[in-house]
Amino acid sequence: MHVVLCYIVTISLLRWVNVMVVACKDELLSVQKKCSTNGVVLTKIRHRVLSLLVDSTVPLSAYDIVNLHNEVFAQNIQAMTVYRVLDYLTHANLAHRLNYNNKYMSCSHFILL
Repeated sequence: MHVVLCYIVTISLLRWVNVMVVACKDELLSVQKKCSTNGVVLTKIRHRVLSLLVDSTVPLSAYDIVNLHNEVFAQNIQAMTVYRVLDYLTHANLAHRLNYNNKYMSCSHFILL
């Protein structure tokens, strides 16, 4: 009984995460258009990582993003790839790195662009 309950909770959580990714899709599309006019290229992977950061209510580490990406998009991503994407997003001012705990969060100002 306990195992079935955990399975149901996991499925519900994954559906909630998918709904959250869809909810911010319009905002991310407007950001992508604005980025393309400023020379910032949002590839598929960068877009996915950015959407995970936007949807999160807490800062995420690279390994948090790896795990979330693998669950939400059902596609494996390497930690090194996530670090490269995070580096790009930080230099493009779309994400911030929190130095005290080495976690990342999306910039609140880019939604207002």
